[in-house]
Amino acid sequence: MQKYLKSDNVAVIYSPDYGRGWYTLHETLYPVPERLLFDSILVKILIERDEKLLHETDQEYRVKVLNDAQKKFQVRLNELFEDSGNISFDIEDLEIGWVSKNKEFVIKEYDGCESIHLKENVKWLKA
Repeated sequence: MQKYLKSDNVAVIYSPDYGRGWYTLHETLYPVPERLLFDSILVKILIERDEKLLHETDQEYRVKVLNDAQKKFQVRLNELFEDSGNISFDIEDLEIGWVSKNKEFVIKEYDGCESIHLKENVKWLKA
């Protein structure tokens, strides 16, 4: 699996809004759930979406961009996972976080709202 790199940072797809967590909802359904986080083609689809919508106020155009991106996203999921029909998600709810290459992290979720936590920032307990 190829990850998307920018300035020695790795793109991580996650869902920061309340509702359903992108990774946390699907992580137990698939043998390699990390693809949901790191796949470079999925990341490129989201980056393209963001670039097209950055300063756009025309609602019709925004809807078209989101629909086109949603279709491309689903095609890629079908390529990645044999049974991707179980993955349904509105890509409008997905964001890209950036984590330094080789840094360990975890995706935590509360009520569907996911967040990225670096291992070095988590206080570990010892027995």
